[in-house]
Amino acid sequence: MAHAVPMAELRPSSAAASSSSSHSRAASVAAGELAPPFPAALRPSACFTGQEGNLAALAAGFFPKAATQSISSSPNHGDAGGDGDFPEGLITQAISGLGGAGKTQLAAQYAHRLRRRYPAGIFFVSVDMGSASAATGSDWRHELLRRLARALQLFDAEVEAGSDQLQAVTHAWLARHVGWLLILDNADDADALHHAAMACVPPVTASGHVLFTSRLGSLAIESAGVSSPLQISILPLREAQLLLVRESSAAVSTVEDATARLADLSDLELAALIWLVGPSGLGGLPLALVQAGRYMRYKCKGFASYKREFEHRLLRQLMGRAPVDHRSEHESQSTPRGVFSTWDLNFEQLASETQAGPAAMEV
Repeated sequence: MAHAVPMAELRPSSAAASSSSSHSRAASVAAGELAPPFPAALRPSACFTGQEGNLAALAAGFFPKAATQSISSSPNHGDAGGDGDFPEGLITQAISGLGGAGKTQLAAQYAHRLRRRYPAGIFFVSVDMGSASAATGSDWRHELLRRLARALQLFDAEVEAGSDQLQAVTHAWLARHVGWLLILDNADDADALHHAAMACVPPVTASGHVLFTSRLGSLAIESAGVSSPLQISILPLREAQLLLVRESSAAVSTVEDATARLADLSDLELAALIWLVGPSGLGGLPLALVQAGRYMRYKCKGFASYKREFEHRLLRQLMGRAPVDHRSEHESQSTPRGVFSTWDLNFEQLASETQAGPAAMEV
């Protein structure tokens, strides 16, 4: 059980310390203080595609007074689109969609492209409790606050504090600094969303932005105090085809290359590609398309060959001969079976052929 310690024993790191409660993070950076490093979990993917409109919607929601314009892929874009003043008060948004739809990657792209608009820093906290889902509410709260404190770099990892003290310290930091983005990722069930909102979101007087990602629907998200979540769906057919073509060949690195290869496909390969990206196959979900493409690249397989393996895997699942489906009830409802078929197929093949096993599946 965590034990309380005096507030003075919470040792702020040099990157997160503030000289005065009246000083904003922007002022600290201007005085020579180093900004916190960009979270490794938000490394943008070169596979990002088909979400420019959603990026613009997020930017408009967080910076409503900024001029409407497209968002450049350059992180320097953060200096454009407004008068340089960070909006007062707390603004909270959410990205909602199926598992594998690209919610976290959309958040990562937003953070990367507009990072210069957040002088106080960008922070990432996974609110997925995994195997700890059976823990009590107080355990959840304490763990989430510890993750938030680590993200803010407020004290050394070995220091323990009670939940109330952790919340006071973390929320005080967020209230004291102006211009930060906090991404609360994987709030995929009602409990995770509720505990994250209660533990990690500071009072509305704080001048920063909070962005949730969740598989939950609009009503559940709105019940946690986030109005009008941004719903993302599957990729359009053309974008899905180009993404799978690009990921399936080491010789294809640009949209132009993918377009040229798509035009050169035989009728058999094109038919297989269309089936794979459609609702019977990978469902237009970016994560499934990327993993399938990388598997085909690794195995030097074409679309028709992969389609046969994929269909065989689906048939085995329907007949109960495939590995046990370990999805939770919520995952079964929020993530299409085709996505799990892709993961099962890729993992099984690579694990049997490489010593790397699970490491070979990292993307």
